[in-house]
Amino acid sequence: MTIKITSKDKQEIQDNLGVMILLQETKDNILDYPYLVLFKDSRQKTIKLPKTKLIDKNYIKNEIDKWLNSEYRNLQKTFSIMNIKGDIYYTSFGFSYVCWFKEQGQFNKDITDIKKKLNKLNIKYSNEYSDAMWVYRFRISKSIDNLNKIKELN
Repeated sequence: MTIKITSKDKQEIQDNLGVMILLQETKDNILDYPYLVLFKDSRQKTIKLPKTKLIDKNYIKNEIDKWLNSEYRNLQKTFSIMNIKGDIYYTSFGFSYVCWFKEQGQFNKDITDIKKKLNKLNIKYSNEYSDAMWVYRFRISKSIDNLNKIKELN
């Protein structure tokens, strides 16, 4: 895999788009780590890089743009209408409730309230804990029917 992006290009992208980029750089521009890792606010995205494409400034900018402008980018505005309580952040799959150091009674109450609101609106979702169990995820279904229900909230 060959990469043609300078440190200056990388810094320019980070400054202009407000995204932190992790990309292994080597002296001969050969990438051993075939992933691009992006960070913005509390979101993270790992992108597996193709083996046959040239990884240049335009490729990186296009990948960042796709991530930042995904269908779920505007979920925060949509779900804020529901007045969801708790320490949550929005992701490409829906949103996560931060439960690390959360008192069990408060956690149970907040999760129950969120589930009631989603169920009342007939929004399909699934739940899971993160690997470290620091967050409880609400994975919103990407079915066309579900996305239409979410768009109607606006």
